[in-house]
Amino acid sequence: MESLLKTWNGLSEENQLLLKKSLVWGLLFYILLLALHDLLPYALTGVAVFYLYRWVLKKNV
Repeated sequence: MESLLKTWNGLSEENQLLLKKSLVWGLLFYILLLALHDLLPYALTGVAVFYLYRWVLKKNV
């Protein structure tokens, strides 16, 4: 932990800000990918049901 703080204090203000931004954007990207991964089966099922319904509807007309 001490070495991490020493490294952090050794950075310039500009690099500290850049590191903070990178960590925040990385966390947001991770959360987005996790949400997509969890919701993808439901989205694929919904799209498949929609196109199956359209296909059956065209066959009956």
